[in-house]
Amino acid sequence: TKFEKVQRMTSLLETLRMKFVELSHSGRKSDNDKDGLIMSTADLETVDVLVQTIRFVHRRCQSYQSTEDQQQAMKQSKTKPAAKRQPLTRGKRATAEIQDIGECLVAYKTTVTKALTLLLETFPVCPMDNVSASRYELTNAGICSALAELGGDNMFEDSRGSSSQWMNSVFSYIIPRLNSTSETK
Repeated sequence: TKFEKVQRMTSLLETLRMKFVELSHSGRKSDNDKDGLIMSTADLETVDVLVQTIRFVHRRCQSYQSTEDQQQAMKQSKTKPAAKRQPLTRGKRATAEIQDIGECLVAYKTTVTKALTLLLETFPVCPMDNVSASRYELTNAGICSALAELGGDNMFEDSRGSSSQWMNSVFSYIIPRLNSTSETK
């Protein structure tokens, strides 16, 4: 059922978030506390896998949600208006199911918000040495994509409040890099 799928995705997203927390403890905060997390090159592959999986789970939940919405819309458009003798209220079981789904979506939204906050706290990932900076750029590009997907979420109406935070972080990271690439050409 929809309820069970959203529950499983919430659980999986929370597990991935906790793994990311564990991994972030292997790094350290930068001295100025604005430049994200300093990590070793050995941890980057794991960061990439976790970020990609978080993005995949979130996209899957969104696609499932949009499929459900389309199916509901098709059912409503195909069905004729209800006859007068049908009750206008729903039974206790149907009401409980809606509340369960609603609660489940709220739990999912909370988990997405926690994951978004965690990614913002660790972004950008910086090298311990400046030797392999280009490898970090790849990891940071993945985190930028994850921030945009999680922060620019259409699934929940009230996600706009946090949009400026992730946008500021992403654009303040990307724009200088775009300017430096266009200057080198």
